[in-house]
Amino acid sequence: RGHDRCLAALLGSFQITLGLGDLLAQQCHIERRRVVGLFDNDSAGRDGARPLAKTLPDNITYTFLPELPLAADYPTIGPQGATSMDINGLAVSIELYLGTDVLTVGNDLAPVEWSSYIKAVRTYQGAVGDKKGIQERWRAKVKAADEDPSVIGSQDWSGIDLLLDHLVEAIKGVRHPGS
Repeated sequence: RGHDRCLAALLGSFQITLGLGDLLAQQCHIERRRVVGLFDNDSAGRDGARPLAKTLPDNITYTFLPELPLAADYPTIGPQGATSMDINGLAVSIELYLGTDVLTVGNDLAPVEWSSYIKAVRTYQGAVGDKKGIQERWRAKVKAADEDPSVIGSQDWSGIDLLLDHLVEAIKGVRHPGS
């Protein structure tokens, strides 16, 4: 039951801040656990992680979403018009790991839309469009897999597999408190 609150607190915040640290320390006994914060692999994620580099205790670290092969040649829309490019490090959010079956609308991947320039990291920020639709298709995909596991083989779980492998490797590098 306590672990449910801890997980909810962690999942409810995509960015660990100093204020959240007190909440997590109370609910999750964070000082006694190994913790990995996960940032989007985009300009805003890199900007948000900058102040954490030298302020975290040994049992807490952070990483970014891993390089995603799909993102190496992904459709984008911006001032230059519609083009495909490598968006790793610029516009890769968690939605891009949910599978091409979730990201595809009609015959096309939902494109990344470029927005603001983040001066501190000298890059533009982009975000995949149709996030609400992607999330709805994700819920339908998970429900279908839950109701009929035989469909899993026809679904694209490669991004989730990559993400889980990345998180397992990240946690291996974190010192256990008290060791």
